[in-house]
Amino acid sequence: MIIIVLSFLVSFISSKEIPNFNLGSFEDTVGLAKEHIPKKVRGFLHQDVKLDCLRPDMEEMSSDTVYSWVFYPSSQNGAAGKEPVSYILCGGSDLPPCNRKLIVEKVNSSSSGIYKCSVLTEKESGHVMTSKPIVTYLLEVKADHEPKFLEGPQMVNVYEDTSATLVCKVQSEIPIIIKWFKRDNNPKVNVTVIHYNNNTYRPLKNVKEYAEGNTYVSELVFNKVYKNDSGIYACSFVSPTGQIIYKEGSIGVQQTLVIFSSLVQDKWEIFAAVLVVIILVIVTVLCMVILCLKKMWEKNDDQPLDIRRKPSKSDPDGNETSEYEHVVL
Repeated sequence: MIIIVLSFLVSFISSKEIPNFNLGSFEDTVGLAKEHIPKKVRGFLHQDVKLDCLRPDMEEMSSDTVYSWVFYPSSQNGAAGKEPVSYILCGGSDLPPCNRKLIVEKVNSSSSGIYKCSVLTEKESGHVMTSKPIVTYLLEVKADHEPKFLEGPQMVNVYEDTSATLVCKVQSEIPIIIKWFKRDNNPKVNVTVIHYNNNTYRPLKNVKEYAEGNTYVSELVFNKVYKNDSGIYACSFVSPTGQIIYKEGSIGVQQTLVIFSSLVQDKWEIFAAVLVVIILVIVTVLCMVILCLKKMWEKNDDQPLDIRRKPSKSDPDGNETSEYEHVVL
């Protein structure tokens, strides 16, 4: 009986805290105490929303604190001049006790409205409870469209020993996790698999993920593909309603020509080998030039020194004359 009376009092006191309640007037909060100023919270369809009965300027309350959560649905509180419609969410005769944190599960359009948390205290004179407002939330549930694929995995054909990447892009207003699987209808023993739509899929881990605004991008990266990497790959995510959404692509691995394969596989080794050959050729040419210059120098040193003056024809008798003595070395 006492619990029923307390629930009635909480409902009555809470409903009188904001007279002439009107959701449309909450943009104007001038003059309101901070516990009555609604803090806007955005909820996404079919997602849980967590509300905390504690303001940033407050200290932690004791463990025996009694909380009260009251809900004013926006769908029933739009007309000015009418008494606000409220519902006690917990702490009633047939309801579980309130916690400091309230979880509104799988919100929808009817979850939109005001959520008010108060702390109940008992007067010393008896069982009369007083309500102290703590925080007010205005929950707005956006009926977003389901996440959708902007780009699914492609059909890729590559040569063996080369790299490959499959890309998956999903547009979503809520955070999502994209996962990759490979179809494997003959899995090995002790391998984790998932059965879906009469097929068996093996989860993959070599994934690169990032977000661009509301676009979530996931890349399945192969630094080097082998023949057994051929197959069908699936990119998937779970929608807010719990539905598995996926798209499939494939990788076809072709055997590489021997010459092309060796060039691709050993490109750095070939580059190093060519560089070494070029260096050897340059060194060899330099050595040959140095040897040739040395031989020419030695040959010039071995020749006799024969310094002579041409005969003078100024002799009247016609005899050859020279200012130097003819010496045979």
